[in-house]
Amino acid sequence: MSEYRNKEYIESMRLIKLSDYKKEKMISDLTKISPIRKEGTMKKRMGVKKIAIIAAACVAVFGILGFAYKMAGGIVSHSIRDQYRNFSDLAKLEEEAGIDVKALDAYESGYTFRSMSINNITSYDDNNEATKYKGISISYEKEGLSKPIGLYMESSIYASDGKMDYIECRNIDGVDVYYKLTQYKWVPSDYELTDEDKIRMDEGSLQISVGSQKVSETTVTNLTWTLDGVYYDIVYTEGAIPSDELYEIAEEIINAE
Repeated sequence: MSEYRNKEYIESMRLIKLSDYKKEKMISDLTKISPIRKEGTMKKRMGVKKIAIIAAACVAVFGILGFAYKMAGGIVSHSIRDQYRNFSDLAKLEEEAGIDVKALDAYESGYTFRSMSINNITSYDDNNEATKYKGISISYEKEGLSKPIGLYMESSIYASDGKMDYIECRNIDGVDVYYKLTQYKWVPSDYELTDEDKIRMDEGSLQISVGSQKVSETTVTNLTWTLDGVYYDIVYTEGAIPSDELYEIAEEIINAE
């Protein structure tokens, strides 16, 4: 990582705030990463395909349209230009993102369309070479649910392996769909792991993300699959949603005309 890129990352994380969209998208990416391990002092090892230090403090802040974070070999930044309030605009977003997606404006389980946007993603490798691509984010709300769920879609060329650490897999008309619950503990950079933390991490029941201003925990729900070259990720950042409820949504999407 060049000194310039490192400074750029730090400044980006200092200035930006996250909309609900970006909060959920960041956690969507984060939940595809392996746990941090304790090796002597606090060390952060997030791997298989991604190694990251996520600025988890940003998760709690709402309001504008972008964020950046460190990934294996560089920096990844996300931004959105506009939020669309009419589901009929989906075709415009598909054309801009260069992907043909399946999505509905309402689902039998009670989720209804709220808004959607284009995700502009730029990733830099160690040589500062940039790769740019676009994804689509759709937000759905449901009566009684504290926050919307997000449906994120991007080309499967760029997506990480959604099969990691899943707790349930169902095959829907030939498509493997993976359900995952992840417990996250957001901690400051000087946080010392407790004995309980170490036990839960060894059990695989806890992941630690460094960078927040205070200690907090949350459960993140993901349902992921790949269909016709598009990676789909339903994510909810405020707790556990029963798998049956999300599998019903996935089935409707997969079987949509």
